[in-house]
Amino acid sequence: MKYSSSALRALCASLAAVLFLEWSGLAVPCRAEGREPVLLLKYSAASISDEDARKRFSPVLAEIEKRLDVHAALTARGRGDLGPVLAEIDDSTLKDISIRVSEASRRMDRLENREAERALSGIEKEMRKYRFGDATRPILADVCLKLGTLSIWNGNKEAALASFRKARSLEPGFEPDPALHSPQFRQLWAETGKGAAAEAEILFESVPQGARVFIDNADQGVTPRRIRVPASRPVRVRLEHPGYQASVGTRQWLVGDTERVEVLLSGDRESRLAGFFEANGSEIREAGPIVSEMAKEAGVEKLAFLMLGRRDGVPELRVLSASASSPEPRLLGTVRFPEDEKGYSSNASRITALLAEAGWPSKTAGKKAQERPWYYSWWLLTGVGLLAAGAAAALSGGGGGGGGGGTSTSPTSVSF
Repeated sequence: MKYSSSALRALCASLAAVLFLEWSGLAVPCRAEGREPVLLLKYSAASISDEDARKRFSPVLAEIEKRLDVHAALTARGRGDLGPVLAEIDDSTLKDISIRVSEASRRMDRLENREAERALSGIEKEMRKYRFGDATRPILADVCLKLGTLSIWNGNKEAALASFRKARSLEPGFEPDPALHSPQFRQLWAETGKGAAAEAEILFESVPQGARVFIDNADQGVTPRRIRVPASRPVRVRLEHPGYQASVGTRQWLVGDTERVEVLLSGDRESRLAGFFEANGSEIREAGPIVSEMAKEAGVEKLAFLMLGRRDGVPELRVLSASASSPEPRLLGTVRFPEDEKGYSSNASRITALLAEAGWPSKTAGKKAQERPWYYSWWLLTGVGLLAAGAAAALSGGGGGGGGGGTSTSPTSVSF
């Protein structure tokens, strides 16, 4: 490359650099720094099952990710455990229990009643730890029948009836064979089928008192409360108290069981927040300090809350919004869900629109912000570069005079 001065040399080098950056895609001023961080919290009322809540929340969250230029951090209501998790019985344990039941039967044949009763009672206690299912119900029913038989032999009619009720609730289709069972056995078995409810009576208490108890999502009142619950099958139990972490678990009882269940509820910030929202009144303002604290911890400016509940038996979702600078939540709108899932997608669009109207950035706006102004177009920069290169060539070729007053020019080549 031939230059006539250092200034022209610098000009050509700068143009070459600009053209290289433009063509390589590196010169992108005003590039977006990334999605705006926000905090999105979702809550569901106790009357709505986890599966139902997931079905309604999923299209909403998918629509938010699709249309809004945000990164949503999801938080659900905290939950505690109500007792041990019911395990499924494994084949090895089932085989061991079957062997022990057979041994107890042999003791009964040898009239070793006390040893047989002790063994059978231990088996019943152990089997309660496992979920009542197709594998466990027949064996547990057989254990109860044998315990009922021992009670008859001991002259304890009430204990025999209690054991037979358990067996009948586990295996309602069983009918005693006259060739194998005594008339007294068959008579007591018949008595257990006369309108006896397959229930257990459980006293629920909590610390603090006043927790609302739900059995299979049905509201049963507040603690302390004695409740009749379905027996011989797993039931879902949930205790809720405003400002405390919900206690959730699966429990099971046999017919005639009486038990006291006491639950210690732990305080939970998000549950307190949900309690304010569920009040749906002036108490929402009291959530401001909690919202401000959460925004600071998460490092976000905007927060939104999706509250899924029921009104007049119909599921509805309330959308609330807040910000770090204005932490008092405000209601953006309420969307009611249809009976089937066909309208879930339209609901998701409405909910996303409410957030967009509240100032949450859309992806369309983000794309427009990333578009480069016209003066960064490749064709303009190319044209400017060519003009500058031509000017530099003309200036560098204009020196030195020729003989006879004539003008002599020599070609100059500029290559990049």
